[in-house]
Amino acid sequence: MRRRTIILWSILYAAVIIILILAIVLPGTPDRRLISKGTVTLVSLTAALLFQRHRIKRRSGNGFLILQTYRKDYPEFLNTAYQNNRRRKKVLEQAVLDMHCDKYEKAIRRLDQLAAYGENAADDLIAVLYFRGLSHQLSGNYTACAADWEELLRLRAASPRVWDELGTTYFRLDQTDDAIRCYESCLLYDAEYVSAYGNLATAYYLKKQ
Repeated sequence: MRRRTIILWSILYAAVIIILILAIVLPGTPDRRLISKGTVTLVSLTAALLFQRHRIKRRSGNGFLILQTYRKDYPEFLNTAYQNNRRRKKVLEQAVLDMHCDKYEKAIRRLDQLAAYGENAADDLIAVLYFRGLSHQLSGNYTACAADWEELLRLRAASPRVWDELGTTYFRLDQTDDAIRCYESCLLYDAEYVSAYGNLATAYYLKKQ
């Protein structure tokens, strides 16, 4: 439930209270059945309202912790994008949360929306391409993933992480030569990128088979 739902619940809650007050205050004998039903309704609405508030608080708290993890693990993408546009920053973060929850199509739609903006800065587009590529990869669409990351690397070639992950994507597409090219590029930009050595050795071994 979104915060708009909480507002609607609150309006309904207030309406029941007003009806109860009017039933008691207006001249004449109060309708006890009306008051009784109104009280039950009021208690039910109170419980529902508190439950929804708890759910939203818990979800937003979990989302905050998830995003903190991604900011720590992917600082070169998530921390630099949309510094001057909070609305689009939130769309990017929501796409990351969707991806984390295995809602890949939903994440990709959000990222497509961001990519369509013509005024994206380089850092903005790089973040969009990375997470869209990652969403494609996690959903098994390795061809689309490779296309996004190749475009990203044309914008920022010095990205060892992306070279290594792109190599793995090509490896899954049985494009061993492209995988080797990517692993070697990764090590060119960072000679201490340990996983690339193992991946490169595996690629060379399979190429000789």
